[in-house]
Amino acid sequence: MSKKIPLTTYIQNQFGMTIDELRVEALKDLSLFMKGIAGFHRLDGPVHREGAALLQDPNNKQVGFVWPRATGKSSEMKAKLLQSICKNPNIRILYVSKTQGRAAGGVKDLRNRIMGKGAPLIPVLWPDLVPRNTHEVRWAGAAFEVARTGSYDEATVESAGVGTNKTGFHYDIIYFDDPLSPDKDDLRAEDILFSDDEVQKVIGYLQLTTTGCFDPPGLHMTLFSGTRYAVNDIIDWIVEHWSSMKMLNREIAGKDGKTQFPKFWTDKMLEDEERDKGSFFYQSQFKNNPVDLKNKAFRLHDIQYYDRAPSLRDGFVSIEIDPGRANMKGRTAGRCKTAVMVGLTTKDGFVHVLDYKNAFLGLNETVDAALRFAQRYDPDVIAYEDVGYQGAVESRLRDEQRGMKRKWRIEGIKRSRTSKDGRILEIQPIIQNHDLYLRKWMIELSKQLDDFPYGAKDLLDTLADHISVSNKYGGTLPYQIRLRGLHDCEVSDGDVPTEGKKIAVIYMTRTPEGTAGFIIQAIRAEGGLFVTDAISIGEGDFDLTSMILKAVEDREVITTKDVWDTFLRGRGVSARRRVIRSQFPADAAVARISEGEVKLTERASILTGYASPVGLEAIEFMAEHSKMNSGLQVVVV
Repeated sequence: MSKKIPLTTYIQNQFGMTIDELRVEALKDLSLFMKGIAGFHRLDGPVHREGAALLQDPNNKQVGFVWPRATGKSSEMKAKLLQSICKNPNIRILYVSKTQGRAAGGVKDLRNRIMGKGAPLIPVLWPDLVPRNTHEVRWAGAAFEVARTGSYDEATVESAGVGTNKTGFHYDIIYFDDPLSPDKDDLRAEDILFSDDEVQKVIGYLQLTTTGCFDPPGLHMTLFSGTRYAVNDIIDWIVEHWSSMKMLNREIAGKDGKTQFPKFWTDKMLEDEERDKGSFFYQSQFKNNPVDLKNKAFRLHDIQYYDRAPSLRDGFVSIEIDPGRANMKGRTAGRCKTAVMVGLTTKDGFVHVLDYKNAFLGLNETVDAALRFAQRYDPDVIAYEDVGYQGAVESRLRDEQRGMKRKWRIEGIKRSRTSKDGRILEIQPIIQNHDLYLRKWMIELSKQLDDFPYGAKDLLDTLADHISVSNKYGGTLPYQIRLRGLHDCEVSDGDVPTEGKKIAVIYMTRTPEGTAGFIIQAIRAEGGLFVTDAISIGEGDFDLTSMILKAVEDREVITTKDVWDTFLRGRGVSARRRVIRSQFPADAAVARISEGEVKLTERASILTGYASPVGLEAIEFMAEHSKMNSGLQVVVV
C-alpha cells in the first residue's frame, strides 16, 4: 500500500519549488504549464518547445501550427487557453472548429481540466476558478464560465462551428481548431478534395469572426492549428492573407529523418502509416506537402476486380521478375524488394493480374517463386530484368528448369533509356479504359498504383513489363497456336514408342534479343516423329558445349554448320549439317503439328509454348531432315 504524502511535499519533490512559486512559474512558462499542470504530458518534443516559445511571447498576437495529424497541436493550443484563463478569469475565448460538435468536444475538455479531470493541479493552484454553484452560471460542454469579477454576455469559453452566428459577441482570443477537415478521420488522400463552396465558407467565416468578434480593448489574439489535407485547403490562404501570423510549419521528421514527435509517433508507426494509408496521404498529412490529385496517374475507381480468372488458354500469359539488386548476390534481406508477377492479357485486350509475390528474396527464393508460378499458370514467357546482377536469374532459371518436365521460354528484358516512371505510365491507358483486373486481396499492388509516383514501384514495374511483353508477342504465331489449342497436342510418355531411331537436334539462330535456340531429343519410329525433350539455350548459358555433348550421346545428330564449327568439330561426334529449307518455317511447323506429323511430350511443350518463332523453326528444321513419314494421328489432351 502506497504511503500518502502532503501536497506541498509532492510539489517540492516534483518541481523543486513551493506551491506559490509553482503558481507564478506556471503562468510564465508555457512548457511547464502544459506538461506539469494542464496534464498534457506528451508535449515534450522539439516542435512542442518551439510552439510554446511562440505562444508565450507577448508580441505574437497571431500564432498558427501546421503539424502532422495526431501530434498534439490542439492540445498545446488548449494549454495556452487554460493558462490564459488562469492568468485572467475575465477572459473570453471563442473556440471554432468545423462543426459545433467538434468544437464542443474541445471546450468540454477545457472545462474538465479546470475541474481537475486530467489536470489535478489546476484546482489546487487556482481553487477559485470553479464557480461555487455551477447551476447559476453557464457550465456545459458547449460553453462554460469560471468564477470571474466582471459580468459579460459571453461565457469564458464558447464553442462554434463554421457558420455559427456570433454577431454581437466579442472575445479576447479566437482559436480555429482545424476548421476545414474531412468528415471522417480514416481517409486516403484520394478521398480528400474540398469543394469550392466548402473552402469559401470557411474563409468567409475566418474573415467575419476576426474582423467583427474581437473586443476592442481585448487581447485580439488569433490562434490556428491545422493539418494539410489537400492542395485546396485553407492553409495557403492563411499564409498569404494573415501575413503577420507566426506560422510554425513542421513536418513529421527532422533533417536527420527521425520523428520530431517521439511521444506520438515512433519511426515504426510512421512506416506502418505510410504503408497502410498510402504515400499521397503521407505526403499531405505528415510532410505538409499535399499533391494535386488531378495529376494522379492512376485512379483506383477505374480498376476492375474479378473473382474467377479467364481461361489461361484464352490469352497471353507471362511471368515477370524484377529482382531486387541488393538481393541477387545471395542475401535474403536488404532495401530492395523482388517482385514476381503473373499476368494474363486476353484476346480482347483485358489485363488480369493472376498472382504476385513482392518480398525481400535472394536469388534461390526468386527462382523458386517464379517456377512455382510457372508450374501453376504455364506461361508463354518468363521474363526478367536483364541488368547487372539480375542476369544471374537467367542461368539459375535454366539450370532449375532442365530437371523439370514442363519447360518455358526465358527472356531477358533490355531496359531502354526511358525512366522507370515513364515505363510505368504505359499502364495508364489500360486503367483509364477500365481494362485492368485485380483480385481483392491485391492490396499492395493497389496501393502502389494509388501512391505513384511516390512509394514503392516494384509491382508496377513488373505490370508494365507484362504489358510490354504481351504487346510484343500477343499477335505472334506461337501465341495463336495456344489460342487454337495446338499447344495441347501432346502425348504422354507412355505413348512414345520404345523402338526407333534416336535423334538429337541442335538448332540455334540469331534473334533481335541475341542468339537463341533449342536442343531437341526425339525418336523416329514407324508411327512418326515423337519429340521427347526440348531445352531452350541462349547466350546466358554456362558450359553450353557440355550440355550439347551430353544431349547427343548415342544419337543421330542434326545441326547447322555454325553449331558444328562452334561446339562439335574435333570432338568425335558425327552429324548431318543442314540448313532450313522452308521459306515459312514456323507456319510449316504448325501444319505438321496440326496434321499429326509431329507429336510432342510434355517435356517438349516449350517448343510451341515459346513466345517467338524459334521453337517452331526448330521443329521444322528437325522434320525436314529426319526422313519422317507423314499422316500420324494427333492426340489432344
